[in-house]
Amino acid sequence: MAEAHVSLKGSTVRMKLKPHGGPVYRAMLRGACFKYPDKIHPEAYIRREREQNGTWVKKDEKGVSVAVSQKSLFKYVEPKAIGEIESEVVRAIRNPVKNVALEILADPPEPDSEHGNITDIPYVSEDRDTAEFLSGELARNSKLMGEREFNMLRDGVKEGHNRRPE
Repeated sequence: MAEAHVSLKGSTVRMKLKPHGGPVYRAMLRGACFKYPDKIHPEAYIRREREQNGTWVKKDEKGVSVAVSQKSLFKYVEPKAIGEIESEVVRAIRNPVKNVALEILADPPEPDSEHGNITDIPYVSEDRDTAEFLSGELARNSKLMGEREFNMLRDGVKEGHNRRPE
């Protein structure tokens, strides 16, 4: 699942999530992120932040969260829908300002990590055009899980009590 890479900036270990390909999954927490039967809006891949007393409070510090399986998403959040995108497709998308490919890093950086972050997407407050372009590319290349399939998965997870304790 993950592959170790030592950063040149120090002793930080960076591990790729799904380095050899395969899908990753994005939880959509708000209805503005999707529309059944098959539409994922760019909002689904925008890094979250909000203005509070004149200061931007940034939520997604490490990047845009993804998981290695649909079911594992429920360990972290209660999604309203789930999007799927191939990890190779994510890595083929380039940030035009930094001239780097997007990456998916495991979080925590462990070989069996179920969670990761898509990196090199700026916040809207930092670079609106690039943030909207990249989130649009991710959304355009994603597939929305069908509503019936999602409801069956959600109900099965609830019955199995797979969510982590709060």
